[in-house]
Amino acid sequence: MKTNLFICAACLCASTAVLAQQNKAAILQAGSENAAFILQTGKTNSASQTQQGYRNTNNQATLVQTGDDNTSFQKQLDLTFGSGADVIQTGKGNYAAQTQDRAANSQLTIEQSGDANSARQSQSDVAANAAYIYQSGNQNLAEQNQSYLGAENNLATIYQAGNENSATQHQTQGGNAALITQTGANNTAFQTQRFYSTATITQTGNGNQHTQDQFSRSFNNTATSSALGNNNYGYQRQFSSDNTSTIDQTGNYNSATTAQSGGGFYMRGGHMSTIVQEGNNNQAEVEQFSHGDASHQSVINQSGENQRAVVTQHSR
Repeated sequence: MKTNLFICAACLCASTAVLAQQNKAAILQAGSENAAFILQTGKTNSASQTQQGYRNTNNQATLVQTGDDNTSFQKQLDLTFGSGADVIQTGKGNYAAQTQDRAANSQLTIEQSGDANSARQSQSDVAANAAYIYQSGNQNLAEQNQSYLGAENNLATIYQAGNENSATQHQTQGGNAALITQTGANNTAFQTQRFYSTATITQTGNGNQHTQDQFSRSFNNTATSSALGNNNYGYQRQFSSDNTSTIDQTGNYNSATTAQSGGGFYMRGGHMSTIVQEGNNNQAEVEQFSHGDASHQSVINQSGENQRAVVTQHSR
């Protein structure tokens, strides 16, 4: 058994300093070759690390907090193999929580700078997954969840810069890649994936909202969205396989919705939908449904203001 513990001397060098700073740090390790590192500068920071389990091997947990009133939690439990968790927070009132349970070769990373940011990461019953959250600004919220038995080779990444942005990623099963990049204020992004799909959301501006759902018997789907402007809304839903959906919105108060379904035993769809809107107050809706191996394509391109387009395709 090899266990490494380190708590910053700056936090614990003297009892008077501890009382003045009122920082709290707790480490509990059980297993083999675990390592823990805690460094806190500032006051009223709180950090907790827990690594345990009979096969908890080659794990490391690192916590670095600079500022005041920051809180961090790290847990690696049970059958965690070769996993790592890193938290770096700078500012005031930031919150970070990381949990890995029965994960193998997994990596969790949270980096936050600013005030009142919150980040949560959870991996359960997964293998060879990676999750990254990078936030700068104030009052940003990021959450990542990778779960379900057999969920392997998933990658989830969130970049947020600005204030009061929110990003959520849920991945089940395996082979998924999700990326959210938001710059500005009050932007919201939500992604759900199940099988071997790719999802990308990029939003620049203020008050933008976008949701991507790839779920159930969804295989090999690609969803891409880009919004440049303010108060744009986008929704992409793909319920089948081999679908591609792209939304590109430039301007303000644009709305785009895509819903693609499929049919057959394997829910094979093969739909393609592309929406490009430039201007203000444009609306686009696409719904494609097929039963069997039918394939639909839809392209909408709108420039100007107050444009409206609706495409509905059904086959059985």
